[in-house]
Amino acid sequence: MNPNENLETRIAALEKWKADRERQQLTLPLDTTSLNILNGFFTRIVDTLTYTAGGGGNTFTTYFGQQGNLIFELNSPSLISYTVVAGTDFVSISGTFLKFFNNQAVTLLTTGTAPAPLSAGLGTVYYVVSSDNYNFKLAETEGGAAIDITNTGSGRQFIEYA
Repeated sequence: MNPNENLETRIAALEKWKADRERQQLTLPLDTTSLNILNGFFTRIVDTLTYTAGGGGNTFTTYFGQQGNLIFELNSPSLISYTVVAGTDFVSISGTFLKFFNNQAVTLLTTGTAPAPLSAGLGTVYYVVSSDNYNFKLAETEGGAAIDITNTGSGRQFIEYA
């Protein structure tokens, strides 16, 4: 038996292991398969919403992450995405355990422009009317008439309890 044979076998095994590890490392630019794997299994920041609130004019930033097709708030879940149907004036929310009841005070925030004639920002409060918890209209005063919404706005739209 050759005493170097065992050593040569071990060296060959280590060289194979090293070559396998080098093939597993990511190289740039990433191929489509690698990008799909990263996007499907890892969270990444895809959007931010910065707003000013409070008596001292403090600035807050909410970060939104994405994993696969799911987009979610990375901070505490206080902002809820909504959509508006301009023809019916209904605001609709989904995918949340929070419900909106009649006379609930709310504030709108957006990454673009609010649906007309609504205003986004923490200084403007609206009140929920005609609610079934997930679909409702907005009024300027508690128990008031629903606002006639004429367009859906732009960017991502968010609502939160005021």
